Amino acid sequence: KFEVIDIIEDYNLGFNLGNTVKYVLRAGKKDDIIQELNKAKWYIEREIQKINKERINYKQHLEVQLDG
Repeated sequence: KFEVIDIIEDYNLGFNLGNTVKYVLRAGKKDDIIQELNKAKWYIEREIQKINKERINYKQHLEVQLDG
């Protein structure tokens, strides 16, 4: 009914979250369900790390501006 790529693009999910959706939606249909869910988990964790890094960088940028 739905193409995964269309969902990913419609929601502007980007690479990490797009792959998360892909692996969740195909879990148990292509490869082992645990393997697919572990791949989804890996991409979620990578996205969380990316967001945390961006927040730290933004906070440091603000601190530099306030000190300057």
